[in-house]
Amino acid sequence: MSSVNLVILVGRLGKSPELKHTQSGVPWCRVGLATTESWTNQDGERQEKTEWHNIAFWKKQAENVAKFCSKGSQLYVQGRLETRSWDDQNGQKRYQADVVAEVVKFLDRRREREESPPVTPRKRSGTDPNVEGVFGTDDLGDIPY
Repeated sequence: MSSVNLVILVGRLGKSPELKHTQSGVPWCRVGLATTESWTNQDGERQEKTEWHNIAFWKKQAENVAKFCSKGSQLYVQGRLETRSWDDQNGQKRYQADVVAEVVKFLDRRREREESPPVTPRKRSGTDPNVEGVFGTDDLGDIPY
């Protein structure tokens, strides 16, 4: 049986992304994404817990995140968990788990309206081609509404 490595998060950026490039020129950026869970405890008091996730974006995604997002931007991120390691200044091995983003969606409506190009509506013919393909044009007259 194969395995699954899938992470889905919706959260807010902790700081504005900073676009960087590898030595070979590939764009990338790493940001902290906060997800917050809230609940009411037994005493009726509202409680909150925030988790921070390290998200790595590569190539065109990194460029878009750096261009269109800033601190507090809300994102939907889907990706895989990947652990990286390095030696710190004292020679100790350090590990960190990152979510390598494969899908990212910008969820801030205000920011989308300000920075996205205008959407032009499609021209439509008299009938929806999807409906014609399924039902045929002759069957539409028998629908009781």
